[in-house]
Amino acid sequence: GQSAYSRGEVLVEDGLLIVHTNAFTAANGVGSVGTLTLAHPGSLLENHVGTDSLKIGGGLGSQGSLYRSSGLAVLRQLLIGEAGYGYVEVGPARLIISNNLYIPNAVAAGTGTGRMVIASAQALVTVTQTLSRVGSGQAGNTGAYGELIVSNGTFQSQALEVGGVSAGMLHIGAATVTVFSTGGNGLKIGHGAGTGRVVLAHSGALLDIPGAELWVGGLNAGGEGHLIISNGLAVVGFLQTCRANGKFGHVDIHDGSLIVLTNAFLGNSANSTSLVELTHPRSLLTVSNGPVNVGVYSNSLSTLVLSNGTMVSKSMGVGSSTLAGPGMVANLFIYNATNLITETSVATDALSIGGRVAA
Repeated sequence: GQSAYSRGEVLVEDGLLIVHTNAFTAANGVGSVGTLTLAHPGSLLENHVGTDSLKIGGGLGSQGSLYRSSGLAVLRQLLIGEAGYGYVEVGPARLIISNNLYIPNAVAAGTGTGRMVIASAQALVTVTQTLSRVGSGQAGNTGAYGELIVSNGTFQSQALEVGGVSAGMLHIGAATVTVFSTGGNGLKIGHGAGTGRVVLAHSGALLDIPGAELWVGGLNAGGEGHLIISNGLAVVGFLQTCRANGKFGHVDIHDGSLIVLTNAFLGNSANSTSLVELTHPRSLLTVSNGPVNVGVYSNSLSTLVLSNGTMVSKSMGVGSSTLAGPGMVANLFIYNATNLITETSVATDALSIGGRVAA
């Protein structure tokens, strides 16, 4: 599918497909259709030398597909969708990417759609060194869209962004998604002017970010970040909502749990709106080793609603951050729920309400 309106198909069964000198494309021509299928446990795809990239759905109006039903693929970079539609499906197979995974291509002009589906309990997709981005990060690509559906198996990445300049969504079923970086480069939801959405939708869903930060409403101005835990478990090192001016950050914990290993800052930028909700009798939010700050910066609105369930924290401040100032509003609502604060030291405030000038 390299030429305009052309159609091409490659099927690899018990064999090797090795491309070591150039990029490998499927459906790179205008209006083209390209399909690459690897369908045997002994099949191998290699495209990882130098600046190699595997691009699926690069041409305007094109349709590109990669079916990795079994075997092994070793890639430097995987670009799913650019100006067209790119689709990748991973069955009981392994896919190892040493550089970036972009759904769609985040560094090229284009308004395409990219979608990856990980569909087997034996599936393993690993991005070892840099970044996985779902939703374009290229300026002007507001019409692009990216989607990563991990219905089974395991997805691992050094760092992960969902929603950049354009919208992106991560859906986790009976599967594990692990981010193994440390510090601030963990999971960023709604990192640009687009909308990012992460949904845990199965009792076996696990989002595991033990050493890094989760940003719901990322660093660049504008846009929205949503984390919805319908079922399952999320474990994060540090939770922040609204890391930039004008952000909206929303966390909804339904019949699931969010475990924060250090601190939680809700409303961590000026002119932002944060909403964290516990909405089910089995909802659980635990901040085990640090404070929960509801409202951090001036001219922000931060709300924590405990409609049902249980929240456990070491200490809590509501409108009492040292960074707070004029125009900040912080709310804590407790309905049919439990808010347990575990601080025992007489030298530390367990619960602080207000206390900052004009907040």
